[in-house]
This record gives sequence, structure tokens and C-alpha cells, in this order.
Amino acid sequence: MKNRKIKLAAISLVLALLLGINAPMAHAATNAQQPTITTQPGNANVNVNESVTLSVAAAVTDSGTLSYQWYINTDDNNTDGSPINGATLSSFTPATRLEGTLYYYVVVTNTNKDATGATTATVTSNAVRVTVRAPALTNAQTPAFTTQPRDASVLLNDRLNLTVEALINDGGTLSYQWFRNTTDRNSGGTAISGATGRTYTPPTEREGTTFYYVVAANTNNNVSGSKTAAIASGTAMVTVSIPVNAQTPNITYQPEGATVTLGGSITLAVNAQIRDGGTLSYQWFRNTAGRNSEGTAISGATRATFSPETDTVGVVYYYVEVTNTNNNVSGVGIVKTASSAVPVTVSTTPGVPYSFTATPGADYVTLSWEYPEDDGYGEIVLYQVSIDLVNFWFETDEEFEHTFTDLVSETEYTFKIRAVNEAGYGEEATLTVTTLEPEPVYLTGISLDEEKLDILIGESIELTATLSPEDADDQTVTWESSNTDVATVDENGIVKALAKGTAIITVTTNDGGYTARCIVTVEYYPMSDNLLLWIGLGTLAPLGTGTGVYLWRRKRR
Repeated sequence: MKNRKIKLAAISLVLALLLGINAPMAHAATNAQQPTITTQPGNANVNVNESVTLSVAAAVTDSGTLSYQWYINTDDNNTDGSPINGATLSSFTPATRLEGTLYYYVVVTNTNKDATGATTATVTSNAVRVTVRAPALTNAQTPAFTTQPRDASVLLNDRLNLTVEALINDGGTLSYQWFRNTTDRNSGGTAISGATGRTYTPPTEREGTTFYYVVAANTNNNVSGSKTAAIASGTAMVTVSIPVNAQTPNITYQPEGATVTLGGSITLAVNAQIRDGGTLSYQWFRNTAGRNSEGTAISGATRATFSPETDTVGVVYYYVEVTNTNNNVSGVGIVKTASSAVPVTVSTTPGVPYSFTATPGADYVTLSWEYPEDDGYGEIVLYQVSIDLVNFWFETDEEFEHTFTDLVSETEYTFKIRAVNEAGYGEEATLTVTTLEPEPVYLTGISLDEEKLDILIGESIELTATLSPEDADDQTVTWESSNTDVATVDENGIVKALAKGTAIITVTTNDGGYTARCIVTVEYYPMSDNLLLWIGLGTLAPLGTGTGVYLWRRKRR
């Protein structure tokens, strides 16, 4: 019946709209639905750092969206707590780092944007208690050493205390037992009667080494498990010895001598070691002799390094006295040792090379010198020379000599020399010298490139003369033919064949009258109608081409 009434109402509404009938209608405002909590969060008891999760379940039926905000409170209520930042889910895990009781609750909000009235509605859960407590002890806590016994070296009959410190925090009671051992182990030792405190004074009446350790025990009768827990300390090696002196310093690195230029800087250093716990100190000395005693103490030079003055040219020796001061030894407490004495050479630029001379030749000058009388207290590393009109210094290949070559004869030249050491270029020495007149170079002979020559009438061939030596001053020669009707020769040695026969070509030097000869044989053969041949030794080669007439001649090598 009810469904029928709904259908009739709907039909009437549709008809009214279709027919344009205006009918008054009334609508009530609709609010967002308040959530219903179906599952409340529950109380919880947990140990420190144990995890616990609080959860809530809520529901709505108006298609709204649920959101959550958890609160914390020190009181058991769900009204005046503080919101927890980031706790906006239906479940929440509270912190359990600290012991105590806190209360938590959650506000659930329904948000429905389709509601015509209030679009949000909230509901608050119950406040729940979360108690965090310390876990119950099971066994007695093992002590923890904060101070271990320490090794010690003492003299006979000296007093020594070995001390430890152990901690517990479970309410138990600490006790101690000291042990002695012949080996470096904290087990298997012998319990020392009466040594039951944190501090123990071992005997020192005998020379030798003994190892000691202590066992700390915690007794706690309130735990449910083991009521005693013990731990052994580390061992302390106690050495009892006869009185000893301070150790002599061991110099592992000696100062090293050096050469430094005037006004330069240099640092001397020493390294020394001791192993007896003493304190090292230093005092540097200067000396004019190369020994490490009877020197003069240098004021303020009391460190392992020292920079000597370099404002005076010369050699000074330095050494350092290293002192070990040990106030803990029973014997001599101050022991000294001296380093090696090392030279420090302060150098400047050298003086002029000694005995500088120049020996001229026609086209050369040889310079020579000796080591400078004043080397500036520095090793001469090289020498440099120069020649006038050349703004350049040459490093010499030879230690005390250098020759300039390819000079012009009978010409004045100025030469300079200087020595060079680590400080720089030394003082210059200058010499002026004139090269000598050159010695004449005379001929010793002449030769021709051909001793015999066969040529045809009309040919010209050049003979080449070679003079010995090639650099002779006078290289003038004359050419001559013994039979100018057969062959002639000009001033250049060019031979021209004129007629059949033999001629001797002679070349003669003006200097010394040396001669060389070549026998020239001129041949002539009449031509036939078809072929003209030159018959002789050698290779035949065509001279020309044409119809009916050919001329052949020997091809010269």
C-alpha cells in the first residue's frame, strides 16, 4: 500500500511538470550524520619500549568521509587532552620510552559536503589508560668496569695502589677479590687473602714482574633467576726493579750540513727518542771547529729545529745537545748527548777566475784559466765565456779552457769569463787580443778526372782539375794542348776536337808548377750512302735519325 502511494505521488509530480502546473513544495535541512563508534580503544599495560597499538572503529550511513584525531591526557577524561601531531588514522601507536601512565582518546569526524545543513559531525571515544612499566629483573646484573687496573713500574719497596671501579644499577651489592698470576691472563690466578676492596696494594719487596686482576661480583637476592653475576678485570703488569738512571736520548736523525747563499735561509733539525717517560730538551751550539764539544751555546736555540744566521760569509759548525730529564727515576735523572757537528757554509758569488789568458791563432782564440782564488765559499758549478759584440754567455765544455773558432784574422776581439756557484754569477775578467795573420796554404799537387780520352771530330768535352789541398791560397792554373791542329783547350778545361790525331792536354798550377795530363785521341770515319759507324769499345747509341743516313757515337759514362 505504501509503495503504491509513493508511485501515485511521483506520477502527480511528473504530470504537474509536464502541464506547467505550479505546486508549492517544502524541504527540511539535512545535517551530516554523527559517526557511530562500533569499537572503542582499550586500556594497555606494557613494558618500557614495548610496542602497543590503540584502535577505534566508527561508521556512518550518509556517504560522508570519516577522519580521526588522537589526543593525549594526563587525566582520565576525554575532554581536555592535547592533540597528537600526525596521529590522524583510526589506529595509533603511543611512545613507551618512559615509565608512567597516560590517557588517550580519539575524536572521529564525519564530513559530508552534500548535507544542506551542518556538513560535519563528531563523536569522541572513551579515554583509555596506557601504563608503561619497567620489565621485571631475571638475573643479577653483570658489573661493568669503568676503571681498569693499570700497568706500573716501581722500584724496590716503593708503594703502589691498583684501583678499579665497577658499576651496577639493579640494586645489588658489589664485592671484589684480587688475584695474582705469573702470566698475562685474567683467569687461573691465585686469590690474594684479604684483598677484597676496590684498591689493592701489591708487595714490592722483590724484583720481578707479577700480573694482577680483580673479580667484581654483584649479589642481588631480589631477582628471580641467578642472584650473582661476576666479571674479571683486565690484567695489570707490575714490574718491580732496581733503581735506574734516566735513559740516554737516542738520536735517530742527525742534523745535516748545508751550503746557503748570503742572506738565505736554512733549518737544521734533529730527532731524538726516549722510552722512559722523561722529557727531552734541546740546546744548540756553534763552533769554529768541526767537533761537538766546547762550542758556544746559542741563546734561544732550544728546540729540535734551528735556523742559523746567514749574514756572514764563511763556515760555521753547529751541533745540538739533547737532554732527557726524568724525575721519576731513582738514579741520575738528567742525561745528555750531543749530535754530530755539521758545517753550514754561507756562500757568495765567486771572484774572477785565476790566471785568465788568451792565445790567438789566425782564425781562433783559446782562452785558459784556473780555479778562482775566492770561490765565495761555494762550489764552482760551471764557467761562462763571452766574445765581444755577442750579448750571450757560453757555458764551457772544458773545465779550464775554451776555444772560439771561425774568427777573422788580424782582428781585435774582447773576451770575458766568469765563474758560477750556487750563489750566482761571479766577478768577470776581461781580455782583449788580436788574431794573427793567417799562414799561407801552398799547393801540393793537381790531377785530372781523365787520363785518356777518345772523341770524334767536332766534339767538345770538359776536363775537371782537382787541386790539393782544396783550400790552397793560389788556385790559378793554365791549360795547354800539345797539338792545336788536332784539339784545343780553353782556360776552363774545355777540349774541342778539330782533326784526326792525338794531342796531349796539360794543366799546370801557378803555385809550384804542378801538372796533370790527358791524352786525347780524335777519330774520323767517312760516311757511306746508308750508314756511318764509329767503331770502338763502349756502347753504341744513335746520334740522329733519318732516311738513308745514320751517325753513331759512343755513349760516355
